[in-house]
Amino acid sequence: MFLSFSLAALGAVALMFSHDSPHEKYVIPLFVLITRFGINSAFTLCYIITADYFPSIVSSRVFGICNLFSRFATILSPMIAELEPPVPMIVYSIICSITMISSLALTKSEEIEEAMKDIDDSLSFQSGFGG
Repeated sequence: MFLSFSLAALGAVALMFSHDSPHEKYVIPLFVLITRFGINSAFTLCYIITADYFPSIVSSRVFGICNLFSRFATILSPMIAELEPPVPMIVYSIICSITMISSLALTKSEEIEEAMKDIDDSLSFQSGFGG
């Protein structure tokens, strides 16, 4: 996750400063490709990490909540895109940097696994599937 968001942030920062390059015709598509690769790999990793870090019952709820916030961001994106030229890339770089730093907090310890297993067991028991 960290590497994916760092590639996206690096590509965005490079795009902000590449417009004065003499090889602008070749450099900008390369940085767009790097940025898109970072975001696409981070999006794919979200599915894997959500399934790995959370029990299946909680995983769908967590992913649904994250999907809700992503839809709000999708609604706001055209308004941000209409701002002056460096501002949308600055907003994009800041969001990528925040998620890059927050992805470092993703840890999986024995205590968390036990707590999640207890939650999974209690939810499955309440729904009538356990026992």
